[in-house]
Amino acid sequence: MFGTDFSYEDFAHFQGMATDSNMTRLPDQDMQGHPSFVVETIPVSDGSKYSRILSLALPV
Repeated sequence: MFGTDFSYEDFAHFQGMATDSNMTRLPDQDMQGHPSFVVETIPVSDGSKYSRILSLALPV
């Protein structure tokens, strides 16, 4: 995308994350002293540039 390190595939992934991927919640991790959720996303499309995506999120 213009002026960022994101690609069109990255944005499309965020829009359709729940429908075009297999998502698995992995064990929580400690990130710099904070408990964090870890989610593994494996795209079902053979045309994806990514074999898997790991996402980290701090609980609110």
